[in-house]
Amino acid sequence: MELTDKILHNRMLMRFLLFIMIVVSLSGCQYTYSPQSISDIKIEMASLSVDGDFFGQDIIESLIFSQFNNNAKVDFSKSQDSFVFRITQVNSSNIEHALLIMPHYFSRVQYYDDMFKLKGSFERNTYKDRRNYSPNITAFNDVGKVSYILIENKISKPLYFSIEEKNRLRSYDQKLLMTFTAVDSIILTLVLVHFIFYFFIRKLGYLLYSLYIFSLLFSILFQEGMISYFPTLSYPVFGIYTQVIWLKATSVLYWMFALVFLDLKSRSKFDYNLARIMLSLEILIVFILLILFFFGISGVYAYLAKVINLFFIIGIVIAIYLPVKYALLKVRQAKYLAIGVLIHMVTALMRVKYSTTLEPLAFWMPRAFEFGLLFESLILSFGLADKTMRVIKQRDVAERKIKRADRELFCKELEKNFQQRAINTVDKYYGSPSELNGIIHSYFISSLQQLVEVQDVFYVSEDNRKVKSQLISDKGVDFDVREYISENSELMNEICDSNTAYYQNNELKQFSQLPFVIIPIVEKDHDNLCLFLTFPSYVDVGANMVQDLTIFANTMTLSLLTVKKYQKTVELSRYDNLTHVFNRETIQSKLDVLISLSNGKSSVSVAFIDLDDFKDINDKYGHAIGDECLIFLCDKLKEIFEDNAFVGRYGGDEFLVVFNQLSWIEIENKFKLLYESFSNNYIEGIELNISVGVAMLQNHPSLNSKQLLEKADSALYQAKENGKNQLVFD
Repeated sequence: MELTDKILHNRMLMRFLLFIMIVVSLSGCQYTYSPQSISDIKIEMASLSVDGDFFGQDIIESLIFSQFNNNAKVDFSKSQDSFVFRITQVNSSNIEHALLIMPHYFSRVQYYDDMFKLKGSFERNTYKDRRNYSPNITAFNDVGKVSYILIENKISKPLYFSIEEKNRLRSYDQKLLMTFTAVDSIILTLVLVHFIFYFFIRKLGYLLYSLYIFSLLFSILFQEGMISYFPTLSYPVFGIYTQVIWLKATSVLYWMFALVFLDLKSRSKFDYNLARIMLSLEILIVFILLILFFFGISGVYAYLAKVINLFFIIGIVIAIYLPVKYALLKVRQAKYLAIGVLIHMVTALMRVKYSTTLEPLAFWMPRAFEFGLLFESLILSFGLADKTMRVIKQRDVAERKIKRADRELFCKELEKNFQQRAINTVDKYYGSPSELNGIIHSYFISSLQQLVEVQDVFYVSEDNRKVKSQLISDKGVDFDVREYISENSELMNEICDSNTAYYQNNELKQFSQLPFVIIPIVEKDHDNLCLFLTFPSYVDVGANMVQDLTIFANTMTLSLLTVKKYQKTVELSRYDNLTHVFNRETIQSKLDVLISLSNGKSSVSVAFIDLDDFKDINDKYGHAIGDECLIFLCDKLKEIFEDNAFVGRYGGDEFLVVFNQLSWIEIENKFKLLYESFSNNYIEGIELNISVGVAMLQNHPSLNSKQLLEKADSALYQAKENGKNQLVFD
């Protein structure tokens, strides 16, 4: 799938999720609670001129109550922030009931019975061990015929009292709790996911997003009184200064997130400095609040609160201005931030409206902040994903441009490294030619893997109208290249004639379940030479990849052929032309290397072998038969001594076998097998006999290779003296 398709699919997913959230929210608005009083009540109000903490029977008896109409506005002010209401049930009901007070957002509410005893209280942001209702609802269960309600608040608002059926009210409260628990869980899940993303892709925006959304959720739960469910948070959260610190910490994280998310540093020096000033001032306020908190200074709170409130208003204006400005300038990520912030502001206004008016107990009105945060977190999450995808796309485009400009240089570098590595291996390797070919091919595949992950690699060529394929990878089980070539011979000829690569990707599977590429190679020594590559099913083969592979294939093939020619030249210098075992110089060199590596501790051994009566065989049967005897002997030596041993021709009818890490018993057993093979095989009726002398380094740890050979030669002489056709150890 191309990157543009992935971005399109992600956008569709974002719109779908946003649509689902809007539908859920709108449908939830239908679940409102309409008060249905089960008892007529008489409401009277009296202003309280003393502190509510001293409220009691003497205070109540001194109050003058007047009639209060439900839905009437109460003028809570700084000089008069406490009022007492006397609620009298005109006709009592036997149904379990609760006194509902709307709206629910008060500083403090206390319920006293007709004996002036405190029966229930609600104080925002204060821990209480037992609660009948969540902070969404202010209600007291089973009030008496006469009740006294003390209400403290800072903002004027209308009040409504109603005697409600307790089970109905509690059922609605449980629905609200379940709903907003789900909302908060979704928000926390987004926070956790983006926090995990940060550790994988190391984008600072994801970390700041997680911290900002989490701190904002914490602040909202604090403002709504939900944190008061946790007693361990009562002291650090509900102090006179600490409750403000949590709010300002959210502002700090917002500005940090906005700086990174909007890339203000690269857009506008003025806006960047403006955001940094806001961030610095927010940090300064937090620092001042912490000092006042630790030193217990409370006298300046009233003055500091005015400054904080003024600065809060300025901060909101700038927080809206910056993303909206860049959204109008068509900066994509700014659109996400602008939409998220504006939606949150709208829900905040709805929440304020609910707190100051008698709106119904709607599904989301009591906790509109959380819905706003949910929308904001989702939108910012989409924005982060979109920004990351665009950064990846830009990076990929830049990488492709660089790759296209430098691919020839890159392939040349690969070719140079491959050739140097292969030639060094050819110079130092003394194993079999087939093993050496495997090593060189692995270097070729390793270089190819730096461009793309491949499955099988074949060279296909035509020789005398016969198509040959050579597998140079170590798999070759997933694609029958011979069958494909035989069925598509015209296509192969067309590819070679036009010198144009052919490929099949995952979207168009005509001939194979795997994507593959056929690349023609321009090389004078081969007709219709092609490099045939297959890939895992998850590799997306495209035109750009084929261009790179074409350059690689032609460059590396020429280098591979050069290495092969060099390999043949080295083999001719190392191997005996007749018997195809190491020549004298090579086998002696191998013995020197093993002895130098052993430091006198390794069980290096050498066997000196002589074909008995070889001169008589030549004289009697001719040199051709003599050569067959030598070839037969060497084939048997290579067959029996294939592990931890090296065979070489010392000269004429004399041969050396160099052993590494073999004991004398193992060597003796292998020579027994060799003698048995001679007794079962004849050449022109001739039974071959050999004399062998073996010298072991562990018996002479101070000897060098020349001296060890002399020991083996002495043992060979002893075998000859003892009657030939036998093995003698030094």
